[in-house]
Amino acid sequence: MRRRYGSWSLLDNSLLEKWVLRCGAEVLGLDLLRTLSSGDASALRQAALDHQVIVIRGTPLQPDVLVRRGTLFGELTVHPVFPHLEGYPPIAVIQNYGKKYSANEHWHSDVMLVETPASATLLHALDVPEVGGDTQFANQYLAYEGLSNDMKEKIEDLRGINTGAGTARLAGKDASEAPQAVHPIGKAHPETGRKALFACRAFTTGLEGFSTEESKPTREAIFKEG
Repeated sequence: MRRRYGSWSLLDNSLLEKWVLRCGAEVLGLDLLRTLSSGDASALRQAALDHQVIVIRGTPLQPDVLVRRGTLFGELTVHPVFPHLEGYPPIAVIQNYGKKYSANEHWHSDVMLVETPASATLLHALDVPEVGGDTQFANQYLAYEGLSNDMKEKIEDLRGINTGAGTARLAGKDASEAPQAVHPIGKAHPETGRKALFACRAFTTGLEGFSTEESKPTREAIFKEG
């Protein structure tokens, strides 16, 4: 049985319930097909900032509606590696029909390999297995805050080199042309100001100012402790 940690009124006839202590909340009673006001949009954005992940069940969305709802959270961008849905560039398609394709079977933050990473991602599940295939989330605020003081001091000025070469190879693209971006390992959220651990094995392949081999022990220590 799930334990409920809190319940709040969010929008007209909608309720926000927190079931997971570390991150995540569910919005109940919200019909995404109805017209949403600017106040509704602000409430949803704030819920995402407060809880990191929000879940809205039971409303299958056509691509045009998904795009419109995406704009509630900001300007839409096109994924630099994954193919997009025909006619809808902001919608990336992730599937593995007929072949093993585990491109996202690792911890990561979406699009951290570009200069301006995504502030939010909308994930709309259409066809999922009856068993397995779970999408899991981690609270990177808590990951950073859980680091030892020595580690926080060590990474204070470190910037990670994040590359999409591995993702490009899985997508059948030229890895040499994959995007790459540099971000602070301890990155402050632009809206909340709260620091998060912004590094992962999949994308953070180096540290600025160090060779790949020189940076490896430090990166591994970060991943192990974080």
